[in-house]
Amino acid sequence: MSLPIQLYLPETRFAVVSIPLAQYAQAVECLRELQDFVSLTRDKEEVTLILPESDWERIGAQFSDTQWVGQRRLIRFDAVLDFSVVGFIAEISRALADAARHAGADLRLQTSVRELHLGAPHRLVVESDGQRQELEADYLWSTIPITALARMVTPAAPAAVLAAAQQIRYRAMILIYLVLDQPQFTPFDAHYFPETEVKLTRLSEPKNYSVSKEPAGQTVLCGELPCAVGDDMWQASDAELGEVMRDALARSGLPVQARVLQVVTKRLSHAYPIYYQGYENAFNLLDEWVAGLERVLTFGRQGLFAHDNTHHALAMAYGAVDCLAETGAFDQARWRDYRIAFTHHVVED
Repeated sequence: MSLPIQLYLPETRFAVVSIPLAQYAQAVECLRELQDFVSLTRDKEEVTLILPESDWERIGAQFSDTQWVGQRRLIRFDAVLDFSVVGFIAEISRALADAARHAGADLRLQTSVRELHLGAPHRLVVESDGQRQELEADYLWSTIPITALARMVTPAAPAAVLAAAQQIRYRAMILIYLVLDQPQFTPFDAHYFPETEVKLTRLSEPKNYSVSKEPAGQTVLCGELPCAVGDDMWQASDAELGEVMRDALARSGLPVQARVLQVVTKRLSHAYPIYYQGYENAFNLLDEWVAGLERVLTFGRQGLFAHDNTHHALAMAYGAVDCLAETGAFDQARWRDYRIAFTHHVVED
């Protein structure tokens, strides 16, 4: 089952504005006259507005003690969601993929990049199902860890850049999947565990992110276990990790009572950036090296060593596309402006 979703990307540039809570009534009154899309969110400390940048420039002087950033794009998904629908993230991913294919993108899943040869054009060697293929590209846009990019390119990166890559650290993660003999574990899509005695940091139930109710009578839990590559957890068996997950859930008041049909794990070597004191020096050296490469761009969570959300990564991608002219020229000055804007991203969980 899939939802009919229409994806829109208006050309309008939006502003995201923070206004003191005391000016809430004034903000509501000002928004009455606006005709385009607006969003107002009120919490206990502030009011957040999303509105066309041109409108904010016109009315902003009426407010005091504000903070705002501009040049934001609106990604809009139009769909009718029934009240019985639990989760829709999977459908948004599908809509994005469909829109990309419709625009001419060639999406290759289960495919690894084995070699990167920089030149004119760039040459990439990719592998899928044991078969290798060489591709040529005018531009190379990378979202892999910036450290991996430095280690795999030919000609090789300078020694100082490779040394800097050694100083950048990522937190590893093991995804532990329990297949349960019950239709649903909880009605919630995710649980977070800040307690130090609970080894998991988050639990999700993928079935709750989808409009599909399949498989009937079964559900899957995904536990996120932070670790380091090569440590005891990284080397543990699936059965051992399954017990770690069950223990963590029991400690959290969410004991697994149904029969566990299967335990599957997936190891991620680069899950989260680790911000050691002074990491900026090493990252800046890597960043400057990539910036000096012809027709090469690094962005995204891993590419910019940024602990960002999915919508932030999408904003980076749309920003990159906005800098690429139809002639093939890339606007470096505009990209620098976007890079500054990216520093204002705030993680939301």
